[in-house]
Amino acid sequence: MTPQPPTAPRTLLIVEDDLLTATLYQRRFEQAGYKVEVCSDGQAAFYRLHETTFSAVLMDLMLPQMNGVQILGKIRAQKRFATLPVIVLTNAHLDDLAGKAVTAGATRVFFKSTVTPTAVLGAVNACLSGEPSPPDHHASLSQNRVAGLDRSPALSSYARFSAERAAETSFREPTERRTGSLLLAEEAAFHAPLTAGPTANPAVPTVPEHASVPTLEECDAAVFAADQRLKDMRRWLKNLQKASSSEQRLESLHQLVRVVHWLHSPVLAAAIPCLSRISEAFEALLWELAGDPSGVNDSTLLTLSRAVDCLGTLISQRADIPAEINPSVLVLDDDLFSRRAMVRSLAKVNISPTVMDNPRAALEALRSTTFDLVILDVRMPELNGFEVCKLMRSCAPNQKTPVIFVTSLNDFQSRVDSVLSGGHELIVKPYLLVELAVKVLVLAIRQSLHTHKAVL
Repeated sequence: MTPQPPTAPRTLLIVEDDLLTATLYQRRFEQAGYKVEVCSDGQAAFYRLHETTFSAVLMDLMLPQMNGVQILGKIRAQKRFATLPVIVLTNAHLDDLAGKAVTAGATRVFFKSTVTPTAVLGAVNACLSGEPSPPDHHASLSQNRVAGLDRSPALSSYARFSAERAAETSFREPTERRTGSLLLAEEAAFHAPLTAGPTANPAVPTVPEHASVPTLEECDAAVFAADQRLKDMRRWLKNLQKASSSEQRLESLHQLVRVVHWLHSPVLAAAIPCLSRISEAFEALLWELAGDPSGVNDSTLLTLSRAVDCLGTLISQRADIPAEINPSVLVLDDDLFSRRAMVRSLAKVNISPTVMDNPRAALEALRSTTFDLVILDVRMPELNGFEVCKLMRSCAPNQKTPVIFVTSLNDFQSRVDSVLSGGHELIVKPYLLVELAVKVLVLAIRQSLHTHKAVL
């Protein structure tokens, strides 16, 4: 019998500008028998694709030189790459960017906060084997998340993306957030010692059965590095506040994006459970502002500043951070479209609020139910938002509950009234949905830390 030549191992190109994340994914795939190369920017990755042959590409969307969507467009424009599997990882808050990636030709799109490395490995294996991708329970059931977006000729990519996202939006289940438990269970293989020698069948990578969890030393090192990045963040935020031109604002925003993006490290997610949750929303807000630097105003600068302070507190007080932050939020607005906008905003950070349109009915709820946060419109019939807030302060369950006013009023007196009535924040319509989401997360984390005797 003629011996068969050995099957060559599968090869993977990882395109990721964060060294820690790239190294973790590299180790994970190498453990499974892949030969892995890493490129830190889009342009270098595109050149590398022409120099050697890869079985698949795993790529972050936010890259220097050339972003993921641009690379995808160039890849799919060439016939030789028409069937190359390209798996994309992105921030869950950047819905539009994920949709563009699907339209540009991504084979699968995963949101970082709800996917595990095991699921990504399974998806790559399935793509190369021509099999359906195995479902990832945590990714597919998380509220307002899409686990993976398949390309289908029967339905346009973006339509498929929108349909699946709409289906997810209607699903309500306690969200399994990046509290570290999922990472510790599924990303443990990142930290296992690399095995010597090839796997039994290198052409069919397998998942190691035994692996260790991130060590205390690794978590401490990641937190120390995060503290250093926080100093860079404050420096670029100060530059943004002083910027006198769109070019200067844009440069500061891009630098802030790079620094905040680094905080999505899996080890940090295990060390500080809710850090990646706020950093993802913060990064999404920065991207929105980078797309239109004229949107940088007093309100957004205040939101950015408080987000940085919140990140700083999480990093410095990690031992006192609760594993779960699941805020109960009341939204009161008599306008249907405004209510929908607020619900959509909160959905971006996995919060399902109680929604009401009647001030008096809302006061009854405030007298009987404790909320972690209340969002109030100002102009409403019978009672305006300021009056509701004052009356709410006499309701025992919510005497100290933070309040955010959402209003079209931008005059000085309205801002004074918002403070005198007991409000904490005021955001003026029209506003960026993700800005409201960031404000809500910051106040929710502050409230949670206060409850746990760790004052922000």
